[in-house]
This record gives sequence, structure tokens and C-alpha cells, in this order.
Amino acid sequence: MALVKPHRTSQTIISTAIMIVIGIVLLIVYYRYQASISPFIRHLGPLGILFSIILMAILCIVPFPAEFLMILDMQIYGVWFGILYVWLGAMLGAYITFLVAKHFGQQFALRIVGQKNLNKLSKSVRRYGPIGLLISRMIPFIPFVVLNFASAMIKEVTTWTYLWTTGVGIMPYDLGAALIFLGVSKKTIGWLIVGVVAVVLIWLVTLLTRIFHKNARTRIT
Repeated sequence: MALVKPHRTSQTIISTAIMIVIGIVLLIVYYRYQASISPFIRHLGPLGILFSIILMAILCIVPFPAEFLMILDMQIYGVWFGILYVWLGAMLGAYITFLVAKHFGQQFALRIVGQKNLNKLSKSVRRYGPIGLLISRMIPFIPFVVLNFASAMIKEVTTWTYLWTTGVGIMPYDLGAALIFLGVSKKTIGWLIVGVVAVVLIWLVTLLTRIFHKNARTRIT
């Protein structure tokens, strides 16, 4: 078993590096030809929006770094509509992943999740209930896709609990990314600072909430 881990780790690093390179190339190509690409995609209307949402869902399932598509969406559709389509796509991808994990069962999902990540999330959900799942979303100690599969393996997590914690949990990151993009694209340092501060504050509040619940539970027991 000790020989397998380095091999899997190297595979993960290589595949991640390849994905990042592909994403950077796509961004370079887009910014090189954006005068032609952006009007064409906008001209597609609802079909272009639907394609964007589905593509984001696919990237959230594969997984592939979705930040590249997030930037493109905000560039093409504007900051707020762009981030809305990103959120919808992420929700769709998360829901599909949840259904796939439920359908194929624990043995299938466990190969993706790993026992360590499953134990970590199970412990959080048992201690704090839905709030534990929400906190795990907002402080991403477990990768997005892995968390999706792991959630489906925990019997306490209902479909509704999974959906609302996912929807709320990814909002701070999306909002922070939108504000940062707004600051960079408009060359407004104010929005850039607001975006960074907002993300940091949300993560700090979430972390403090987790610590508070942990201390409260310790006092009770």
C-alpha cells in the first residue's frame, strides 16, 4: 500500500498541472480573440447561457479548475449575471454528482473520496448537523467534488440538506470572486480590496462558528 500512494499523488499532480495549463491556454485564446468570441456567444442568447451552465456543471463533476470559466462568464455576461450562471452550473454539477454517488453506491464513491475525507466529513456532520456540512463548504478543507461524493455517503445528509448547504456554502466564494474581478476589470482598487476582505471575513466567521460549536459541545459533555 505504501507504494501506491506516491504513484496516485504524482498522477494527481500531473493531471492538475495539465488542467491548469489547458485553462490558461483557453484564457489566452479568449483574450486574444475576445472581440469576436464575446459578441458571438452573446448572440446565441439563452442557448449560450445554457451551454455555459452545463459546461460549469461538467467542470464541477470531472473535476477541472472552474475559475477559468468563471472569469470567462463574468467577462462575457457581466460580473453579476456571469457569477449567477457560474452558481447555477455549480449547483447542477453538485446535484448530478450527488445522484451519481447515490446510484453507484458507497464502494464506487469511496474510491473517489477516500476513507480519511469521509471520516472527516462524517464527524463534522454528526457533531454539528447541517451546519457542519455548511461549514465544510465554506472552509474548503475537502475539495468541492470530493465533498459532493462524500455527502451522498452520509445517511444523515438528505437531498434538501445537501442542496441548501451547497447553495449557501458556495455563495461567499462566488461573491468574493465577483468583487475581485470587478476590481481588476474596472481597475478599481476599492472593489478589489472589498472582495478580498469579504472572502477573508466570511472564512474567519465560519471558522469561529465552528470553534464556538466545538467548545459549546465540549462544555455540554
